[in-house]
Amino acid sequence: MTKTIKKITSKNFLFVLIVAHLCFLFFLPPIDGNTTAIKFILLALFGVLSLVTVLYTLVQKRIDLCSRASILVIAFFVMCMASSLWAMTRSIPFGDVLRGIMPFLWLSYILFLPKELSGDKQEFLIRVLSVIAALYSLRIIVYFMVYVRNNIYERVTFHLFQSTSFLTMFGVLLFLYLFLRTFQKKYIVLFAVAYISVVLTETKSMMACVIGGILVFAIITFAGEIRNGKKFTYSKRVFWMLFLCLGITVILFTGTKLGYRWRNAIEIVQVPEEDPEDTQAPPGKEEGQGETPDKNYSQIIKVKDPGSVSDRLIEYKTAIEKWKHSPVFGQGLGYRWSAAGLDYGGPVIYMHNVVAFCLMDFGIIGILYLLAVIISLLFLFVKVSKCRKMDGQVLQFYFWFAACITAFVYANFFAVFRSIEFVLLMAVMISMVLIKGKEIEQAEGKE
Repeated sequence: MTKTIKKITSKNFLFVLIVAHLCFLFFLPPIDGNTTAIKFILLALFGVLSLVTVLYTLVQKRIDLCSRASILVIAFFVMCMASSLWAMTRSIPFGDVLRGIMPFLWLSYILFLPKELSGDKQEFLIRVLSVIAALYSLRIIVYFMVYVRNNIYERVTFHLFQSTSFLTMFGVLLFLYLFLRTFQKKYIVLFAVAYISVVLTETKSMMACVIGGILVFAIITFAGEIRNGKKFTYSKRVFWMLFLCLGITVILFTGTKLGYRWRNAIEIVQVPEEDPEDTQAPPGKEEGQGETPDKNYSQIIKVKDPGSVSDRLIEYKTAIEKWKHSPVFGQGLGYRWSAAGLDYGGPVIYMHNVVAFCLMDFGIIGILYLLAVIISLLFLFVKVSKCRKMDGQVLQFYFWFAACITAFVYANFFAVFRSIEFVLLMAVMISMVLIKGKEIEQAEGKE
């Protein structure tokens, strides 16, 4: 009993709980959707783990309420509480309000993560995340080969299997960073595995965002090397890895049935050009009789199946229309909406765009808060970018910053921001940006 108490009260116990959270992501099911017994048990266990973590941080007083991160997090939950009360005054059921706020509870971890993740713990955290990302990517590849490869209709269940998780996209950037830092070839292989798992989903937003994330990482690294007058050691390798991504994409899309859905969604049609001076048939001849004069033809691109693009446009229009009815406070957290032309099985809480979601649920206040967070992170990025040397610390800051940008952009194409996995990873990524930014500032101050 005494040994157990010592372990619980040790300095590393909170870090053990954080690592347990991250390991749980490999098995954790989504909150939304049908509830099964296994899903309920897994979510309940994760909930207990989270409750223990929060209670431990409160008892041990590990929270710094005066930091910039804490102020932003506290402001977010004050906004959520106000929005919840506003929602209930508008007859939104308490169950929906609770379901609306539940995924965002793990953002509260930003209150203690910057203080807890220091020194050697950062390296161990990166190792844990690399193992989880690699296993998650391999799981998606195996599932695709067994169930999806010969049955395109399994693509929907493939997505329900959480193949669109941000964890694989994060893995691509993580293995890229580890390769730049160590130059070990094993990370090229892991990078390729993670990227292949993204390509197999045939999800346009995932592929665009992960390529965009690599580009952002390359550009800010390139700018940092120029500013410091160094050889382009890092940025050159980032661009080579980007070409590797393009090569993998071309090979998979030309050598397999991947991309068939996209290629068949576009059709080039030959359309005869109309002559404004000759709109009627010649006198004495009915249309369709006699010789047909030569006509010029033009090519137009016709989209046969716009799919998710048209659905997203309907969502954006709906969010704006709902916002107009309550522009300041929005409709309230937990608001269920529906729109003509969309079949989501009834009114839903989620939306495939975090900005549209904030606009509809939180109104102008939500958009202003979102801007405050973005400006705060950009301000920190500018301060770090002015440092005099480009070293491993700055490179790691750039990695976490690029990962945050990739996650935010992806959240504007997919409803991932309502998943526990995404929110927990965002809490870790934002915390690491704040930690590395502070460490770099302190190092610059000593020189």
